[in-house]
Amino acid sequence: MLSSLRSHYDTLGLSYISHLPAEVLVRIFEALRQIEPPEDITKCLCESHLCADRHNIIGWLKVTHVCRQWRQAALAYPRLWSDIIFTLGPQWRDEMLLRSCAAPISMAMRIYSQFDLTPTTPDEVRDILNIISRHLEHTRYLNLSVPSDDWDLIIPLLYRKVPSLEEVKFVVNAGILTLPPDIFGQYAPRLSRLSLSGWRIPCLSRLKSLELCDDIIACALALKHLSLPSTSDQQIHCKLNETVGRHVELIFPWLDSRLKSSSIMGMWISDRPAGIHIVAFDECIWHDDDDDDDDHYLRVYPDSSPILDLSITRSTGQQSIPHLIQTICRRLPLTDLFFLSMISGEIWDVQHWFNTFGCLEKVSEVRIGLACGSSFCKALAEAGPFHPVREGSAKDDGPLFFNLDCLTLTHISISEIMPAFLHCQHFQRLTLRIIHCDIDIMTLKALEDVVEGNLEWDGRYDMPDEFGSENDSD
Repeated sequence: MLSSLRSHYDTLGLSYISHLPAEVLVRIFEALRQIEPPEDITKCLCESHLCADRHNIIGWLKVTHVCRQWRQAALAYPRLWSDIIFTLGPQWRDEMLLRSCAAPISMAMRIYSQFDLTPTTPDEVRDILNIISRHLEHTRYLNLSVPSDDWDLIIPLLYRKVPSLEEVKFVVNAGILTLPPDIFGQYAPRLSRLSLSGWRIPCLSRLKSLELCDDIIACALALKHLSLPSTSDQQIHCKLNETVGRHVELIFPWLDSRLKSSSIMGMWISDRPAGIHIVAFDECIWHDDDDDDDDHYLRVYPDSSPILDLSITRSTGQQSIPHLIQTICRRLPLTDLFFLSMISGEIWDVQHWFNTFGCLEKVSEVRIGLACGSSFCKALAEAGPFHPVREGSAKDDGPLFFNLDCLTLTHISISEIMPAFLHCQHFQRLTLRIIHCDIDIMTLKALEDVVEGNLEWDGRYDMPDEFGSENDSD
């Protein structure tokens, strides 16, 4: 009786599954492939382990052993076979290459040297070379771990174009080699991640643009070994490493090399989520913006590619945003700085401004926005040309921007900074521009008296709800 009931329910369950269309089955198989991939076992254990525990080792591939419908659904979908498995033996490998058809494939291959427990045989090496030669053009991910002596056999196969390649990992075991500059036929339009171990990187003399995104240690190491033309655009996005004590100082050698023959004239600094973005130029020119938008005032615009484009992300508990900006700016050649834009939602101390930008004599125009604006105006009031530097300031502090001619305030409550304007004669000779700020009629009239008519206002009484991109260089 129990056997009969069990058989009935088993049959009932299988009948429901058998009505699933092939498209739904394939979706399920794709999810299973992520959850239960075939085991990645070493070559020395492959054959014995495979024979002893084949059902568990093959992972999701076991669905092809359930019934004819499942097997046919899996075989008819090439992308399901695109992650080529090499550790299950040549038969599984070749079958997956066949079933993947022309779908972009992922391959991870290793050649074992004569010093390993089970070295790769000459026939196995020839198989690997043949696979690379036949399938490189539709490879999406390529991972090669090869002894230094055997790379001579592989490199000639890598000179062809790779339109599908997105990620590469090359490892040289027991040695250091030089990566050919014309690898992949200099055509890899989709390549976004390159991981190299045991390689020297030649001068990329024709490189026009580099975007590097990684942990700050990885960025520092990459920038140390890359020989880049000084004219190339370089966008560096670093994440501070909590385990490293020196943090941002790791990229100082790159900063020194990048800016060794330059002097920054214009600099835009803004908050990023949990970090900062600094863009700097070695020249600025005046443009009269005649557009009909709310920001049609005369402003400084860059007229070339930036000499510095750096983003740094920090973790909670690491150094504050003002301190991070200060650490970087003290390393930059700012003697000729003419224009500064600082848009920061962090609250600055007055001392931060002196520590970061003290004694810069050529700054003529400043644009300030968000929470840092109040302390900036206080800093100008405390150390303007008519006021002495306050007691207890650092030794290298001096008057802050005493040649300042134009100040633009954006997304600031003007009433909060009004006391600074009323108690400092330095503001009388400024051209003051107010854009997207909270202000009332009484405050506006008081400001007109202080700045003696050199006031430009966008006509708004309230700041917008959202703060857009304030980097004029975009």
